[in-house]
Amino acid sequence: MDEKFINAVKRGVDDTFSQMLGWSVQNVAGKKISLDQAIQEEYCVVIGFAGNMQGLITLKCSKKVAVQAASGMLGTEISPDDVADAIGEILNMITGAIKSHLAVIDDPFKVAPPTIVSGKDYKVFVKSKIDGDITLFKFEAEKIGSFYIEVYVTQNEDK
Repeated sequence: MDEKFINAVKRGVDDTFSQMLGWSVQNVAGKKISLDQAIQEEYCVVIGFAGNMQGLITLKCSKKVAVQAASGMLGTEISPDDVADAIGEILNMITGAIKSHLAVIDDPFKVAPPTIVSGKDYKVFVKSKIDGDITLFKFEAEKIGSFYIEVYVTQNEDK
């Protein structure tokens, strides 16, 4: 993953959490991992994208972080059923912000709707041309803990 995409991820997460939730987040780690090293948390939101770049962006977090983020976004306590929708929308906003930061170059990709998985025993399988270039970002949100963004990306050779 190139430096522009890495910076767009960091800025997209920071923009979304600071503007929508009023939270300060800090990127505490970013590293390349293999698919079998992917983080597993109780909530996993997946958004696919395709265009000049293709791949997936995931948001993984504990139930505590998901509930706090969802409540913060909506400004009220919410039911557990609404948590999934809210964190799906948060990753949608993050992905939109990433795309916006990359759009100065070109129209980098089109975004699919989010898919949300909850539970403790799941695995994300990626069936595409992604060649192992998976980048894991760990963020710390003040007062509530950490969450993870994983980016599976490849350049589209047809574009």
